[in-house]
Amino acid sequence: MYFILEVNGDNIRKAKGVQKTVVKKDLRHELYKKCLDDHKEMKHKQIVIRSRGHQMGVYEQNKTSLSPLDTKKWIAADGITTRYQLSIANI
Repeated sequence: MYFILEVNGDNIRKAKGVQKTVVKKDLRHELYKKCLDDHKEMKHKQIVIRSRGHQMGVYEQNKTSLSPLDTKKWIAADGITTRYQLSIANI
């Protein structure tokens, strides 16, 4: 997840696994900042069309949209500074 504020007003926001309409309508810069500052996970509802057992259906998901956790980086006590963790596979 990331959010880039641009001077000309065009903002770039990304949230992996969340529908584009949810990102466009619901996710604002304040929510990204609140998530990182307060260390709280945020969830949003999204409607999806899925097939279960060869039966099509419309389902409502309550999906994690923003999360302050990053398991691939080491995060310092300030909550901002990060470093990539090296695993044995990377060496």
